[in-house]
Amino acid sequence: VGVLSAMMPLITACLGYLLFREKPARQALIGLIIGFAGIGLLLRPGSNLDLFGVALVIAAQLSWALGAVLAPRLRLPEDPRLAAGLELLGGSGVLLIASVIWGEIRGLNLDAISRPSWLGLGWLIITAVGGFTAYGFLAKRVSPSISTTFAYVNPVIAVGLGWLLFNEPLTMRMMVATAVVVCGVFLIVSAAGTEPERRSHHPLTSGHGHARPHASAALLHSLADRPIRHLSQTGSRAR
Repeated sequence: VGVLSAMMPLITACLGYLLFREKPARQALIGLIIGFAGIGLLLRPGSNLDLFGVALVIAAQLSWALGAVLAPRLRLPEDPRLAAGLELLGGSGVLLIASVIWGEIRGLNLDAISRPSWLGLGWLIITAVGGFTAYGFLAKRVSPSISTTFAYVNPVIAVGLGWLLFNEPLTMRMMVATAVVVCGVFLIVSAAGTEPERRSHHPLTSGHGHARPHASAALLHSLADRPIRHLSQTGSRAR
């Protein structure tokens, strides 16, 4: 999931062009090609990945990227804490409705939930609330080239932690694919950082009444830190 999450800048750039005809710079275009090549290497036949779980992850990336592209054109709260709270409440509301539709609420047994599971839930809450809010403040105070560094660090951390903590297989193909994706994302993010300085707005910090930035470039830093999940867990839940 960490490697697939690195697709966000790639999808954001593509949506910026498809919806608003915002052509990426040549360096960003090269990064797009390299990034999608890495994803293709990761998902090639014989990779033993759960395709439904992969589809869910990609759908989530598409949804987030669409919000990133539309954010500068919407009237959003100026306070990053308020914006983060609204975003988390909205997402949790959608998940609650989905759990009711699929009957997960009826089968919920609180006594069967282990202590590590409760601790994991608490950790997810802390990282979500703290990460979203902290990134909102960070995006207002540093350049996009600095605030977006996690976009190409997260895949490496995800693969490493999956191997170290959960004994997930770490194959040569996975390492090469991760390196290719990271390289592509780096080219896109660095291309955005070389554009003329303009006041950009992050979904967590954007207000209104200012000039709109280039969605496929300045909005590449609209990714908020999210908890890292593993494809094996996603696949098992999806099934």
